[in-house]
Amino acid sequence: MMSDTKAAQTASTPEPAILSDRNVPAYDPSKYVLGKLCPRGHDYHGTGQSLRRLPKFVCLECDAERARERRQAKRQA
Repeated sequence: MMSDTKAAQTASTPEPAILSDRNVPAYDPSKYVLGKLCPRGHDYHGTGQSLRRLPKFVCLECDAERARERRQAKRQA
């Protein structure tokens, strides 16, 4: 009887997408994945990996930097 009550309590409690003892912020695994460190070395919260967008595995930080560089070049032109 006790196990049924505990199971009911845990089923109603939402859990974060990713549990970690390193206090890494959760991300949506259907949109992002941790992958190989990008060439620019963007480390996702000390994991030694880069957060990459699916499906093309583009590093989020690199993508943002490239967009900033394009906008800056456009302003200077």
